Amino acid sequence: MDSNTSLSTEGFTFRPADLKPELKEKMVAALRPFVVPLIIDGGRNGTGTLVAFGKTCGILTAKHVATAIAKGKKLGTIVERYAHSLEIDASYLTPITTGHRRSDDFGPDLAFLALPPSPFLDQLKARKAFLNLEMDADKKCAEASRHKWGIVLLVGYPQCEQYDGEATPDFGSVTGLKCCFAFCSGEQFHERDGYDYVDIDIDYKFEPRSPVTFAGVSGGSIWRIPVWRKPGEDVGTEFFTETFLMGVAFYESDRVNDKRHIRCHGPKSLYKTFFPEIAKELESGPKS
Repeated sequence: MDSNTSLSTEGFTFRPADLKPELKEKMVAALRPFVVPLIIDGGRNGTGTLVAFGKTCGILTAKHVATAIAKGKKLGTIVERYAHSLEIDASYLTPITTGHRRSDDFGPDLAFLALPPSPFLDQLKARKAFLNLEMDADKKCAEASRHKWGIVLLVGYPQCEQYDGEATPDFGSVTGLKCCFAFCSGEQFHERDGYDYVDIDIDYKFEPRSPVTFAGVSGGSIWRIPVWRKPGEDVGTEFFTETFLMGVAFYESDRVNDKRHIRCHGPKSLYKTFFPEIAKELESGPKS
């Protein structure tokens, strides 16, 4: 940033409801290319974030989603608004996961699905985008870890947003999924057994269009977006220049008094623990 721009410090707080619709739309457009639904055998779904470690492209998601994929035959996804089919045999994926999952609400629950060279990967590269996780990892972790800094946005594909599309000559039945972008009203960091967690508050009073349930968002990503305003400018002139992957969602609480929280593995779990494990396994190659 230049000397004429001030950063959104902790004293410069924002509620999601205070954001101009135009700024929200720009944030959504910046994140949409990285997030995809993960459809298991044409049925239930989770969510994944497209990431790259060097030349290896893959999908970051929750371990329990990866386990369900491994038990199925096909993994499908959606990359366009028109009817199409994009699938890969689940057996072609190479999973790297966290250790024993001790509980639903604390996991650990992270997975990376390495994608082989294939038409599936070619289509993802052509129509979506892969986040490079090897560039500026320390900076990304530090920025994502800053409490009450800018805006926090949860991205995923809720099962409840599934809808029937119009049949086409090529497809007798068409099923669609709407991507959810939940602007979060609060965040709480905590640590347990060597992992950090971020509980994201969903307040239905401020965001009444939020999904009634977040089933299907497991494996989805949370992002921190620092918000800037030039000195002397009025409220409503805010903008952003960067987005930081902050965590991976894997658990939702019950809805109480129009609120619930979504639990996510936090930035330290990603950048300090899991990503180095992925890089190490990729470097060592497939196990015999």
